[in-house]
Amino acid sequence: MQTTNELANVPDVEISSLKDGKLGMKFAGVLVNGERPSFKLDVLKIPFEPSVYNGTGLEIRKGLVMEIGPHDAACIQAFEEKIKKKLNIPTDKWNSCVKPDHRLKAKINMGGEDPCAFAGKAPEDGFRGRSAVAALVVKGIYVQRQATGLILDVQAMKVGDRVKTDQTDYVAMLGSPA
Repeated sequence: MQTTNELANVPDVEISSLKDGKLGMKFAGVLVNGERPSFKLDVLKIPFEPSVYNGTGLEIRKGLVMEIGPHDAACIQAFEEKIKKKLNIPTDKWNSCVKPDHRLKAKINMGGEDPCAFAGKAPEDGFRGRSAVAALVVKGIYVQRQATGLILDVQAMKVGDRVKTDQTDYVAMLGSPA
């Protein structure tokens, strides 16, 4: 498990050959020193519930948006730059997982073969407005006709209390590490 600083400063990124997926999408693996890169992240707040666009509600793999600090956002974008250079992807074709206002998009598996491991259990009353410490893994990249980007999965997560709008010490709400 790396920090985002270590992720940004990896000397080399290995990218496997592209494999065909569904609906014209292609996928490739990303390795650093022969392993999938993974990193720990302090999540300031989860602004939206995990969801699936146009889904049925029964999906176990869902999208998750997390607010992160500007330093972590810059480090993840530096890692993305290494991949873009390696693949020679034009900037307008790259779909960054870091969105404006330092929001990070990732996927979270709520069941199935490889579910997210929660310290304790997943919050029954929802994720929205909570803070967290999360471990993420770079599963690879996807390539479509109009966009290419990272595939990030939340491997493990410790979810804290809901963040009050005036609360700045969000890490204290998480309590001691599991």
